[in-house]
Parts: sequence; structure tokens; C-alpha cells
Amino acid sequence: MTDILLDTSFTHLRVVLARDGKIIASLDKSAFMRQSEEMIPTLSRLMEETKTERSDIDSVIVARGPGSYTGVRIAMTAAKVMALALNRPLYLVSSLAILREGKKKTAIMMDARAKRSYFAVYEGTTALVEDCIKSNDEVLAYLKEHPDCLIGGEPAYLGLEATAKPDVFLNMLSAKDGEPADTLKAAPAYLRGPLR
Repeated sequence: MTDILLDTSFTHLRVVLARDGKIIASLDKSAFMRQSEEMIPTLSRLMEETKTERSDIDSVIVARGPGSYTGVRIAMTAAKVMALALNRPLYLVSSLAILREGKKKTAIMMDARAKRSYFAVYEGTTALVEDCIKSNDEVLAYLKEHPDCLIGGEPAYLGLEATAKPDVFLNMLSAKDGEPADTLKAAPAYLRGPLR
């Protein structure tokens, strides 16, 4: 059986087909402001290339956020429609957690604008620091206090280089180890934090 994996939470468009836990087709590229235009045609092309029929789909996995307000909604809306139309389970995964490196302690950060960061720390699937918004200064202070952390995400806006090498698709597939979401109630994870 085949799983569909979708992520449009930040600047990337990630569309993946996995069969029996192995990636059989994928697209992962920068597509800021074009994700909604490219996602469904990309999925259709990947299904055609792999001769995947709608009846072959076993589940839909989507990165729920945090991330860009519009970006998070694009993949979430498409995933919910697919899961409902195909009567398949929907699994949600943190868009920060998918950027961790295996079981290593990884501090993940993405630009949340206004001198703030989406931030989390994961060790495997365990959140040592839950997904949150911190000021950029707080993130830098955390990293200084925890030099053993790999750095994941897109930290260039903080003048840092990513040291984590995540297997994003494998991390997304790990969502199937948990319980599926209530498809009708599934919602993006929008984080709010003070403007500084």
C-alpha cells in the first residue's frame, strides 16, 4: 500500500509517495508562493510515473505546522480532502519535527519574522522543547547553553549553519507510529508569540 506525504509549511514543496515504508517517488524543492499551483499537478505526475491508483492509497500524512500561515493551510486542506474522498486515515506531523536528525538531539529553527523563531528541540520523536515561538535572542541563548545540539531547519537568518542532516521523508513516515487524526477536526498548528 502507498502513503501520500505532503508538506508546504515553509518555503519548500514536498510531495512524496511511499510504498511499504520506502520512498518510491518524491519532489522536494523551493517553491515559495507557488506551492498551491504545483502540489496537485506534482502528485498526479508522481502517481502516473509510479502507476499508483487511488485505490492503492493507504494513508495521507501532512506536516501540520507551525509555519507560514498560508503555506500550512495549503497542504492541510489538500490532505483532508484526499483523506475524506478516499476514506483513508490522516496522520499529522510537526513541520519542525520532520527536520530532526534521526535520534540525535536537534534544535530546529525557522524564521517566524519580527525577530522571532519557530523553535523546538527533538531527540528522536521526543520533544525536549515543544514547538513554540521564541525571540531570536532566546534561541541563540538556548544554543549557547546547549552546545551538544545539532542545528536543524533554516538557521541562516540567525547567521548560523545547519549541522543536522534530516531524512525528512522518513521522519514524516514515523507519524504512522501514532494514532490517525480526526480528519474533520484536523487543523493546522498556528503558533502565536509576542511581537518584539
